[in-house]
Amino acid sequence: MKNNMATNYQHTPGQIPYRRGIFQEDMEYNSLTISEMSDKDRKYVLKQLIKINSADDVDQLIRNCYTSQGIPKSEIFWSYNKVDLHGRVGILKYKGIEVALFIQRQLTKKRIDTEHPISEVKLKDPKDAWMRFDLFGVSAQQSRRPTVELIAKLQRQVESLEQKLATQVAINEQLEASKKRYDKKNKHKEKKRREASGKRKDDKVARRKEIKRRHRSSVKRPRKSR
Repeated sequence: MKNNMATNYQHTPGQIPYRRGIFQEDMEYNSLTISEMSDKDRKYVLKQLIKINSADDVDQLIRNCYTSQGIPKSEIFWSYNKVDLHGRVGILKYKGIEVALFIQRQLTKKRIDTEHPISEVKLKDPKDAWMRFDLFGVSAQQSRRPTVELIAKLQRQVESLEQKLATQVAINEQLEASKKRYDKKNKHKEKKRREASGKRKDDKVARRKEIKRRHRSSVKRPRKSR
């Protein structure tokens, strides 16, 4: 029974053992080769990259390894592979691991004459045409992700503030409408109060006049003596 079970399982490189006819799962995955570099090599490479700014610097570095340091050419861990035919693009490797990319930017040759004097943007140092991209950093997507997340966060904050502002505006409009109704109502009440107060005052004045008139009519005037 055990022999039969053993023969039902198979194993191939790069795959886990599987039972024939049931399932098969690959165990292959991708990882960045440069991330597997040891810390010692990483520190050494980063220290050397500070001094390298162009393809000429790379050639000088490799020459110094087997001349000044006495290292045989077969044991030099540095290598530089030119990608294009003109040598404007190259990849620097250490122990076979790509560590930096060098690109020479496009150059334009100009003739000096009376109509075209020397421009202020003249390239003074040929090394300034080169750019170095260290491959130890994060990818373009990873470097862009925090910015995208920040923009999305700010957009959510803006939308929240806009909603709060709209709510506040609506509340202010309601308060203004309530204030107008209150002022109108108070104004109407004040008008009635003034009318009533004026009427009472007129009535009071009229009563006083009536009292005075009655008083004068009740008082008998003295007769004149003959």
